[in-house]
Amino acid sequence: DESRVLEISKECEELKSELENARAESDSLKSVVEDLDTLKETVSSLREEKEDMVAKLNELESGLALEVEKTTSLSEELEQSKTQLADVSAQREEVGRELSEVQSKMNEQVMEAKNSMDETENTVESQKESIASLTTQLEDYAVWAQEAHATIGSLQNDKNI
Repeated sequence: DESRVLEISKECEELKSELENARAESDSLKSVVEDLDTLKETVSSLREEKEDMVAKLNELESGLALEVEKTTSLSEELEQSKTQLADVSAQREEVGRELSEVQSKMNEQVMEAKNSMDETENTVESQKESIASLTTQLEDYAVWAQEAHATIGSLQNDKNI
């Protein structure tokens, strides 16, 4: 009987040990279940955050699409402005060439007018000299005519005497 008691006592000790182990395992499983509940909450929270982020990303994508559209529009306007600037620059160069041609023609006309004025001035000087010479000749002729008139008058007086 004693051996049976010892055997039962030993079995009780083993069962007790298994029960303690089962309790420890149960506590461990409770901890794992709590950890799983925490993980579920974290996953749920992360899903909500993910949905918020996806919504924000969608908003950002829409905003980015608008910005790309604006940038494309601005780029097109910039290209148009560059084309207009090139046109204006070409027109400016053309006007510059035309202005240069006009300036050159004006300079030629000014030189021609100056030469013509110089020629006219020379002609006037020559004519002044001719007039001065003719005036001197007329004065000489007047003196000669007076002398001739006086001589004729003297001859007529001599003839009458």
